[in-house]
Amino acid sequence: MKTEAKQISRTAQQRGQVTFESQTSERVLERQVLETIGDVVDELLKPTTKGSREKKDEFSRHLPHFVFSRQDSTVLAMDRHGKTSLPNCKTGTIPSIIKKTLLQYESSMSFFQVYNEAILRDDSYIRAFPMYRNESSFYDFVQIQWEESSYPARVVCFYKRSYHGSDSDDDGDNLCALVHVVDENSVGKVRGYSNTFLSTHYNLKYVRGQPTLHSVPLASIDCAILAFPHESHATLFNPNKRGVCVVQPRNEWAYLWVAWNDVLKEENSPGAHQARKRRDDRRYVSFNTRQVLQKVKNKLHEYLLIQHDE
Repeated sequence: MKTEAKQISRTAQQRGQVTFESQTSERVLERQVLETIGDVVDELLKPTTKGSREKKDEFSRHLPHFVFSRQDSTVLAMDRHGKTSLPNCKTGTIPSIIKKTLLQYESSMSFFQVYNEAILRDDSYIRAFPMYRNESSFYDFVQIQWEESSYPARVVCFYKRSYHGSDSDDDGDNLCALVHVVDENSVGKVRGYSNTFLSTHYNLKYVRGQPTLHSVPLASIDCAILAFPHESHATLFNPNKRGVCVVQPRNEWAYLWVAWNDVLKEENSPGAHQARKRRDDRRYVSFNTRQVLQKVKNKLHEYLLIQHDE
């Protein structure tokens, strides 16, 4: 955002601070409006095929990446041709807590097929690789839609739920993800970190040192999100390093720019300037006052509600 603002401000006339700020704000607003209109036009002109089937969630591979059974809990890696072998440094391996959780959640299943990658209904990819392209692990964060709320979580594996006589590759309800959930009560309480308009901090949930894992259908995953741990660590689970930062979706960034622009225009209007001049000698409004920040927050919330209704 800072880089984009600098590029836009190059064409603004540098004839005093008022003229410069006004023209820069106008250019930012114009660009966001044009980009939004462009997205709408592209969507309207997108060709449609009558009778086409609605896309469903699926796994990126027909065969699983790992298999194990309830009778023999030894985890085997499987390649694209169905050949099995013991996991190695190239395939990575499934942490024992994941295997244990699957056995507990799916007490009626005798055979488990674990996958590392899923494709959602919007063609986006979600990854949960213990070893991705022979480089390192890759576990995506996603937004999960629960019954009455929506919270982020980290996907640790995908699997196919199958029971005797009811295994169907085409049944989307059989495709599930095991996720490590955040503690929803930790918002605003992560020590050493403060939330902003574009980022929110959580703690991943642990109970007695063990990660809190839940099984959810792929249909409950809204989308992948940009999130990263506060501290890097070699293992997937570390109760001593549980903080994560979640960045708001990029489509909200544009609305924040517009909200800032509207509030600054209002605060720097002649009427507001005269009222402020009677209180103090400041000519321009500060970006960091509680009153201005609250107005921006309210304006952003208003825009997001409009977007949601549309």
